[in-house]
Amino acid sequence: MKAVIVEHRGDAGTYKEVPTPRPAAGELLIRITAAGVNPVDWKSRDSGKERLPFILGQDFAGVVSETGARVTKYREGERVFGITDHGAYAQYTIVTEDERNHPVAKIPDDVGDADAAALPTAGLTALASLEALGVGKGTSFLVTGATGGVGGYAVQMAAARGARVIGTARSSNADLARTLGVDEFIAYDRENVAQAVRAAYPGGVDAVLDLVDDAEVAQIIGSQLQPSRRLFRLPSIRPEYRRTTFGRGDGVRAMFQHHDVVGNGQR
Repeated sequence: MKAVIVEHRGDAGTYKEVPTPRPAAGELLIRITAAGVNPVDWKSRDSGKERLPFILGQDFAGVVSETGARVTKYREGERVFGITDHGAYAQYTIVTEDERNHPVAKIPDDVGDADAAALPTAGLTALASLEALGVGKGTSFLVTGATGGVGGYAVQMAAARGARVIGTARSSNADLARTLGVDEFIAYDRENVAQAVRAAYPGGVDAVLDLVDDAEVAQIIGSQLQPSRRLFRLPSIRPEYRRTTFGRGDGVRAMFQHHDVVGNGQR
């Protein structure tokens, strides 16, 4: 099969022929039809911690090509998506049927492969952030970078939970932000974010999700929080939150729900 593989420290990755893996007991061989691209991909490549050689990528959508012994939830030919630790920038990958750190689920019929491949890391990160911040009905919730990958999911989920969402993004993304569910939009390229938040919420907001990863901005925005409330910066998300599972009720069309996916009101 063809794959983007890193063989030496400092390599960007090479597209080349490598052996097609075979599934062991409890594993699935997936023919990949779409792969998601996330910052964690290049961070893993550049960290120097991965065992060489390795295939880049972790988010995927595809079709079950072969099942190992004792696999009971999936059949050959079924469309699935999820997170793999065997690499997703490839024609095939291996996933384990039941592993919460690398979940896999069936793709609803009304969701395309590209959409499904874009969901896992960004969607689960957004959900973990909302859970950690306790965002719910009536929460005043500030999201910096509201139209990015994680931000877009966080805004939708928060809006579905009944939160009052304040979102920052470039002025050209104002319409997109409001479509996603932002109630109050702040264009960071046209106004001072901290001043705008202070003017609208003199007593401070309940929660902040900082996806811009700017220490100075985070410090300024953090001063806008109500006492005892929380600011969450993306790099601070603990690994165990990736185990979180979720369902359609959180406002995004296709999500993990105990390793099943809800679509069209059906499992």
